[in-house]
Amino acid sequence: MEKYLNYLKEHIEYPCHLMGTENFIWVEDYFLSSESKKEFKKLKKNLPSLIDTFKFFSFEEIDQGKGILVNIQ
Repeated sequence: MEKYLNYLKEHIEYPCHLMGTENFIWVEDYFLSSESKKEFKKLKKNLPSLIDTFKFFSFEEIDQGKGILVNIQ
């Protein structure tokens, strides 16, 4: 993981925009329940989802369970 982080630091180009590759936990919870699309749209205004694009700011740390953590907006 350390080797990959060093590679990213050397090769990342700014501005950098990121997208998710898996659903966020709240989205999975939503799809497993019988909530309406209206409720989903309401929640999505304040919660991140897989279809959003995020602006990358910096690397945080390496978490052995989660991987490389970053600061995004």
